[in-house]
Amino acid sequence: MHTNRILTHYQIKRTLGKGGMGTVYLALQTQINRWVAIKELLPEYSKNKQIRERCRNEASLMANLSHPNIVSLHDYIETPESAYLIMEYVEGISLDKYLKGVSEGGLSLSKLKEVFNQILLAFIHAHEANIVHRDIKPSNILITPDGIVKVTDFGIAKNIENDEKGLTRTGMRIGTIYYMSPEQVKALSIDYKSDIYALGVVLYELLTGVNPYISIPAEYDIFQKILFEPLPRLREILLEEQEFYQKIIDKATAKNPAERFKSTTNFLNAFEGNLSVETNHNFTKTWGQISKTEKKEEPFVTIELKYPEEIIKKEKEILILDNHFGIVSNKKVCYFEGKDLFETGTQKEILIRKIASCELHTHREIPSGLFLLIVAIPILVFYFSFFTLIFSGTLFCLSLICFLEYPTLIIATNESKKIKMKGWAWQYRNAVDFWRAVNKIVSQKSM
Repeated sequence: MHTNRILTHYQIKRTLGKGGMGTVYLALQTQINRWVAIKELLPEYSKNKQIRERCRNEASLMANLSHPNIVSLHDYIETPESAYLIMEYVEGISLDKYLKGVSEGGLSLSKLKEVFNQILLAFIHAHEANIVHRDIKPSNILITPDGIVKVTDFGIAKNIENDEKGLTRTGMRIGTIYYMSPEQVKALSIDYKSDIYALGVVLYELLTGVNPYISIPAEYDIFQKILFEPLPRLREILLEEQEFYQKIIDKATAKNPAERFKSTTNFLNAFEGNLSVETNHNFTKTWGQISKTEKKEEPFVTIELKYPEEIIKKEKEILILDNHFGIVSNKKVCYFEGKDLFETGTQKEILIRKIASCELHTHREIPSGLFLLIVAIPILVFYFSFFTLIFSGTLFCLSLICFLEYPTLIIATNESKKIKMKGWAWQYRNAVDFWRAVNKIVSQKSM
């Protein structure tokens, strides 16, 4: 749709985003002067009857959901050209983009409780309405500037009382690979327990700032880990042992759906520290696959969870500056050792606590500038022509550049070592910014 196009009584203003099957627009509902978001099927899918049916199914499911943490459906329009979902407009960003704006280590514990509590409340409501989302991931969760969470994109959701068999065939994998449960990988029938598994993966990502499978390139390897291996231990990512959250994640992402939380309400109670959790330490076993030497009945360990009153979180790394001379954060400085006018230097890094100070010096290439002038003037006087005029003009410009200030940065370490980096005259502003950033963070650390 084009800007300012009218769809019934909705005026399209601009594009908000584009997904695999549709484009989302910001529009004004002219009758009541209300901003809405309109999701339109992409042209290549608009003639596909099955995809249209799936879009209609999404609208039907969303119409039965009314919760402050779920994006509301206002209207559904279907025309010969396409299908449109008219939804509540949420002013905010997706949770995956929000995480990228947070420094290393994921959300703070206070923010984690605020955000994940709302996510669980949204899915408690959806599950009570017998709706399974099947594609829970941070990109399908929005967060407003006020910290309000809104779950969206029920495009592949289903009502477990009406299994919409015409839309989901046996043996079809549904969902996003990084958040799939073992039963989704096996293309088995799924219910709200698969949503609980995905919520466990999302909780891990909110804590650590990374998806546990994002660095694995091969789909087969990801499937093997989902089926047979637990998520990486939190203590491998974080400095402190997050025992409380580890037990919750292990319970939510158990390979056997029967060993997960019985409901999203139980998940919320455990997350709030109001529920004891049974955890099974046999992570490599997947249900239905018992080795000959393994006993069928394995004892469980019951652990009483208590919410940690205070957990000291390691200081997050915050980017302060990134320019031509390197990167400065609150923990370290990345620089280019041996950097000169014609040398890029070797990229290295040094911890802030090892830096004593940073100095900025300037100099002018006066001998080179005078030499260029001495060469240019006689050529112009004795061999005047169009070409010598251009050549002499070039030498004049180069000589003027030589008379400008060339920056030199010197980082002094606590071991009396000096790291020197030289730049061109037009890089002077970058040098000043780098010098100020390093000295500022060094002075803050020494206080």
